[in-house]
Amino acid sequence: FVLPLTTALTLVLFVWVFPPLLSVLQSLEVELPWNTRLLAFLSRLVLQPGFWIALVLTVVGIIPLWANLNEEQPIYLKLWRWGSRLPFLGQLLIRTSLARYCHAATTLIQSGCDVTTTWTLAAESCGNPTLAGDAARLTGRIRDGWAVADSMKEAAPIYGRMLIQIARLGAESGEMASKFERSQKMLDEAVELSLASFTAMVEPVMLGLVFASILLFFLSV
Repeated sequence: FVLPLTTALTLVLFVWVFPPLLSVLQSLEVELPWNTRLLAFLSRLVLQPGFWIALVLTVVGIIPLWANLNEEQPIYLKLWRWGSRLPFLGQLLIRTSLARYCHAATTLIQSGCDVTTTWTLAAESCGNPTLAGDAARLTGRIRDGWAVADSMKEAAPIYGRMLIQIARLGAESGEMASKFERSQKMLDEAVELSLASFTAMVEPVMLGLVFASILLFFLSV
């Protein structure tokens, strides 16, 4: 609720509140301080249709570009490795991809797919290029008679301790699909909690930016 509210308040300030006041100040024909000139520039920028057109075109252009990056594995892999090292957001990316991996694996196992199809499609559909790049090695080990958990443990930094343990429990109990489904639910809950924490952290910052812009304007008058 707070994020949309702060966005709306910011737009109101720059579209309806600041422009009349700034026009009065500019009509005085005095040299304005830098912070007032900055606010005037931002206010004029927000009022320009070209700004919004450029913003929409940028967003529309980024979405297919990001989707096509999966075809350029070296670029996508570099971006993924960089993103996974970011504080907080890195763990969010990893957990989200592992949740998708577990969901896909559960569906494919329940559908009776073979080893190669199950683990290859699960890796390719999760959006994690490190898992996709390891799929051939993983399926090769399993076809050679390795347990799924031992095959994953060989690349433990990619799969994580929890996923390896889930695979081991699934093999021991003969309920691989149900164990991966449970793992997916646990990861989804962790992602939701992380997002809630991130939102709670960002909301005060957004409110602070709005109040700072108001304070900056009145200090510049």
